[in-house]
Amino acid sequence: MTCDREINKILIVHPHLDYPNGATKYIINLLNQLAVTTNFEISLITLYNSKSMENLLSSRIELLTLNEALPKSFKFWTKLHLLRKRINNIIEWKNPDIVLVNVFPANWMVKTNIDIPIIWICHEPSAFIHYSHIRKGLPLKLRLALTPLSLQLFHNIDIKIACSYDLIIANSEFTKSEIKRIYGMNAVKIYPGLDPELISTQIKPIPEARNFGVISPLSKVKRVDHLLKSAAILKQKNIEFNLNIAGDGPYKEHLINQSKQLKLSENVRFLGRISQNKLANFYSEQRFIVYPRFNEPFGLVPIEAMSQGRAVIACIGGGPSETIIHNKTGLLVPPNDIIAMANAINHLLENSDIATEMGINGIIKSRKYYSWTNATQQYLKFMNSLGSYNKKASSIPINGEHVRVDS
Repeated sequence: MTCDREINKILIVHPHLDYPNGATKYIINLLNQLAVTTNFEISLITLYNSKSMENLLSSRIELLTLNEALPKSFKFWTKLHLLRKRINNIIEWKNPDIVLVNVFPANWMVKTNIDIPIIWICHEPSAFIHYSHIRKGLPLKLRLALTPLSLQLFHNIDIKIACSYDLIIANSEFTKSEIKRIYGMNAVKIYPGLDPELISTQIKPIPEARNFGVISPLSKVKRVDHLLKSAAILKQKNIEFNLNIAGDGPYKEHLINQSKQLKLSENVRFLGRISQNKLANFYSEQRFIVYPRFNEPFGLVPIEAMSQGRAVIACIGGGPSETIIHNKTGLLVPPNDIIAMANAINHLLENSDIATEMGINGIIKSRKYYSWTNATQQYLKFMNSLGSYNKKASSIPINGEHVRVDS
């Protein structure tokens, strides 16, 4: 059966609109841009939403909140089969022309045996299923449930689900290569754009204060503890600095205790979660930003910081190796070398002219390559290609490449 349908209605499934993490900011900005540039009927299904996140959505977007348990709870996984039925009923009721599923586990929340093209927006292959360092950050009850047998079962199901999609969109070349490695699937890369509020913000010169910052959820996998160890090296050398940590999460108390043990209490401030409307101000108060995560699939923080004229220090690998140009828009250091990170931090603290030049280069690069206008145009091209696509065929020719294989 050939779809031969004009795209008028799209439906998106996103796990939750709880706080502004990268995947949530991504889908909000994409849908808002689609609401401005198209006449699509747009519906968004989510398990839970906070009022602050709901207020960021265009009034043209229909928000369908299910008020279900969140994915990090054991209850979510025990009710997943019922949740899939509920979401499938909504899809049948709305009858969209395209379904987009954004980030794991939304890809598990939608039945794939439907006669509607499905696009998976893959920020990374399904998280804890394929990456042991992410499993270590899960709640204890979930970790105990992930026996080798159950993990293998999850692995097999996840691959089967991924191979059933009509198109997979990756957020970076790194993610695209991971999709190929894990699923054997070809994906297309679309870089996300910058938040419109950041683009319109007036850039401020770097401050005289020897401040640098990190903005991150405070969980073990985000490696803020690694940064604190580098800061301790600076402290031991009597180097003056102020480290501002923006974010919240289950690892916060551990990090506070660690900073005390490392005698960093006078140098480190924990600011809590930063709201979207205060983000530009946070960046403006720092000389540069440190991004200690390793093999992050993309990483919005580096491009946000660059858009505000701030150099970025990050670890080699993953998305940051694509977005940061070493010695031009920031510095890249080996991922487990706390001395190299400490040296990079000291280099930018002592050389404000270099940090300023890197910041200027970052503004140019971020504005050129990370635009929601450009990203949305690419989405529209792919969605229109799927609109006339034969659902029973084995591949879709897009940009001369067949991006779907038989499952």
